[in-house]
Amino acid sequence: MALRSARACALVGLALVVTACTVGPNYKRPVIETPATYRGGDAADTPNAQSLADQQWSAVFQDEVDLNLNPDIGCMWMERGRQAQVVTPGTNVKRYLSGSMSWRTGELVVTEGTRRNAELFVRHLDDLRRRFRYCRRIHVVCDNARFHTIAGSRVVRRYLAEHGDRVVLHYLPAYSPQDNPIERVWWHLHEEITRNHRCAEIGELLDLTLAWLDERGPFKIEGRMYERLRAAA
Repeated sequence: MALRSARACALVGLALVVTACTVGPNYKRPVIETPATYRGGDAADTPNAQSLADQQWSAVFQDEVDLNLNPDIGCMWMERGRQAQVVTPGTNVKRYLSGSMSWRTGELVVTEGTRRNAELFVRHLDDLRRRFRYCRRIHVVCDNARFHTIAGSRVVRRYLAEHGDRVVLHYLPAYSPQDNPIERVWWHLHEEITRNHRCAEIGELLDLTLAWLDERGPFKIEGRMYERLRAAA
């Protein structure tokens, strides 16, 4: 009896499935208009196109920052009545980051090095060329340190002789960190990571720094610089 009931239920279910396919209006395939091109098209037709394929240039603000195993000592929060202790290894070890901040998106491109010199600078320019490979030209705004200039560095001179069609350097006035938005990123880095740090090895500090930059990015251009850039664009 139970077997017959199960067979009857199965037959009823199958009949419902079959009849359900015949209920309702006939299906009609939708007609979708396919664009002739997936790029922004002619600039005259789409003056406000913002796709990556339409960006002919990009601008970044570049600067280096030092990472020291011996921490920079400064103010910090601590429990009332308990003095915080910051251990210094004694023998300092340094690493350097050459970073660039995109003025469009706030994205940060970072290159690590053991020395702050022209070799680190041109390796960073290579990283910029790879990251912004869709741009025909990359404008790099930086300070006028000697290892950033053609006159002060043969390495930079040779590099720009080969890649000057894509990478263009623009120098800020001397002693004007307030005009470089990436300086604020380094300031926040010192405030939150490197000041009074307790890392025992430079690799630990470097990993902590890169993780913080990755988590916090993209960064916002602080101050009035963004309005000045938008006005000049």
